[in-house]
Amino acid sequence: MIWEIIFNAAGGLALFMMAMSMMTDGLKLFAGNALKSILQHWTSNVYRGVISGALITGFVQSSSAVTVATIGFVNAGILTLQQAIGVVFGANLGTTITGWLVSIIGLDFNIEALAMPLLAFGVMMNYSATGKKYQGLGHFLLGLGIFFLALSILKSAFAGISDNFGTELFRANNITNTWVFVFFGFVLTAFTQSSSAAIAIILTAVGEGIVGVNLAAAAVIGANIGTTTTTLFATMNATANARRVAVCHVAFNVITGIIALAMLPLFILAVSELGHIIGVKDQPAPFLALFHTSFNLVGVILLVPFSRRIGEMAEKMFVTQEESLSHPQFLDKTVKQTPILAIAALWNELGRLYNLSCELVLMAIAGRSKSAGIVKRHADAIFSLGKEINEFATSLSMENMTREQAEELTSTIRTSRYLEDVSRTAHEFYLLSKSAKEIGNEECTALLTQYLKVTENTVNIFFSDNNEQAQKDVKLQALTEYQKAYQDTKEGLLQITIKHHLSVDEIDEILDNLSHSRRLVQQLLKADSRIHRVRNGDTPETSVQENIEENNGDDETASSAEET
Repeated sequence: MIWEIIFNAAGGLALFMMAMSMMTDGLKLFAGNALKSILQHWTSNVYRGVISGALITGFVQSSSAVTVATIGFVNAGILTLQQAIGVVFGANLGTTITGWLVSIIGLDFNIEALAMPLLAFGVMMNYSATGKKYQGLGHFLLGLGIFFLALSILKSAFAGISDNFGTELFRANNITNTWVFVFFGFVLTAFTQSSSAAIAIILTAVGEGIVGVNLAAAAVIGANIGTTTTTLFATMNATANARRVAVCHVAFNVITGIIALAMLPLFILAVSELGHIIGVKDQPAPFLALFHTSFNLVGVILLVPFSRRIGEMAEKMFVTQEESLSHPQFLDKTVKQTPILAIAALWNELGRLYNLSCELVLMAIAGRSKSAGIVKRHADAIFSLGKEINEFATSLSMENMTREQAEELTSTIRTSRYLEDVSRTAHEFYLLSKSAKEIGNEECTALLTQYLKVTENTVNIFFSDNNEQAQKDVKLQALTEYQKAYQDTKEGLLQITIKHHLSVDEIDEILDNLSHSRRLVQQLLKADSRIHRVRNGDTPETSVQENIEENNGDDETASSAEET
């Protein structure tokens, strides 16, 4: 008999979890891009985020699905961390709808009478509808029918426990039992990866009189905390922003749970009075659903005012090297009102951006087998820093600037754009290095290897901070050698094409990468001429640029390299 009860309970739980998954998938398919649209346009502040998160979670019946989707939108740049915090808080409130569904419909009605028509309509719509949208609705109805069927099986299983072992199994309200049931709710949710499934089991057990209301309330708190495990699993080996959203989710649920536990007798008394008003005081399952909603609502009310502070604390966690690179070190609001200080800060930041760009190019030229992802992340960070510099520069008021200061400001914007261009095309050097190692043609490999070696030497020389006249001559010599290496490499590749040693497509791809790499060097050296003019105070601004233009030759990218 006991094994029959266990198998029935396990089967009912399995059906319940499958039903929740089907309902979630069906509604997401039916809603189309509504989730993305609502989150993007209805989360302008934390309060709207809470409302959006609660409504969407109540609709799709899965706080985990909403939270994981929110993490994805943060990574894609659709939502900020602050917007995501509101959605995550609201999702915890919206997930309590499942408890109300279980307690009111699942336990007080003839469940089979609801399940069978839904199953029939769901199957019919799922297989007869021509559009994906209505097939999704059929999938939802089918899941809802299975949901009620699973509740019926769970109810029968717990009724069997009650009939065989009595209704006083777990009713002693002491501290030990309270913590045991908190742990039980947490483990049950972590095991099933669904707080809704855990809440359904707890409410069904309460409805059959197996567990006392106070201990069941403790289990609900544990289940509420346990739902964070889904988010934590989803963000393992994920990006820093994903982990920050997960931290905010954990913080909300843990803090809310601690508050509810610390004030458990008072909470139960308050919910009891509220339940009396709305007519659920003597109905344990609806009472627990009200308790679940109430302490999550209290958590939202208490923590939303501190959401910005929570977000700021989260942003200081999991800071990657690339994020450190992308944050300005010299730009500050305090210098904005003083043009001479603001322009000096811009040149300092541009000097840092220039050094990072040189390091990026050298990293790409090295072309190590596992460096493609690193090159891309560094390039993204440098591009982001360039955007920050541009935004700072364009936010300055030119009304109080002299003509010379206005020209300096324009020069900083141009320099920043040169270096942003470097970040966008640095990957071309990695591709050339990769081609040199993998092309399978010794002549081509020798040409590319020599070109990369000369380029690396040129960048290293321009990377130097030595500003003596001798160093200027070295720079000009390095530039001449680079231009010769470029022309020789291009000519050599064309000769290989004529000899038919490589396919036209292979050579075209290498020539394209070669051409882009030259533009990168041009932009880097233009930035160098401007930055070192400021550092030296006597280097002609156009010295390097003039040499570039004089040596452009017949390169097809020459016109694109000219500053517009």
